[in-house]
Amino acid sequence: MSFNVRSEEFAVIRYPDYESDYTSWRFVFYEEKIALVNDSDFDKEDVNDEPNLDNEAVNDEPNGTKVFHIIVLDESTQQWDKTPINILHWEEAVGEKGFYFQGTIGENELVFAQNSTKRGGPDYCVLYNNTETESFRNFEIQGVVGNDESVRTFLDHVDSLYLM
Repeated sequence: MSFNVRSEEFAVIRYPDYESDYTSWRFVFYEEKIALVNDSDFDKEDVNDEPNLDNEAVNDEPNGTKVFHIIVLDESTQQWDKTPINILHWEEAVGEKGFYFQGTIGENELVFAQNSTKRGGPDYCVLYNNTETESFRNFEIQGVVGNDESVRTFLDHVDSLYLM
């Protein structure tokens, strides 16, 4: 379901007709549109902590570029389109840390965050990728205690609807 604050109308969002069970998919905002991203696309390891070699949706190219796909909804036609996202120098910026796509902010910044502190040390990071300049900003949140603490990042928090 979606709710348009301006028109005060509800609308049903239907899943696309792709062959998927959508259990690991979640909604994000991509360039001010609703999109679906598959979190398992970013898993470097499978459930048994073995390398995830079966993942064909994400390509980690030899030059360090990451290519992954999201499914974006065109609200005017109610059609879903598969959209590739290429991120240059991904491996150089990320290293061994596991990041997941959270959506976009502004016109040209992709946001990635860790879902836990399991890999890459005790601190939690949010990574911003500017698609125009192809540069990264890393925002580190220190003091997350414990190993394998679950953390979620939300980009759509608003203190008041009047600020929208």
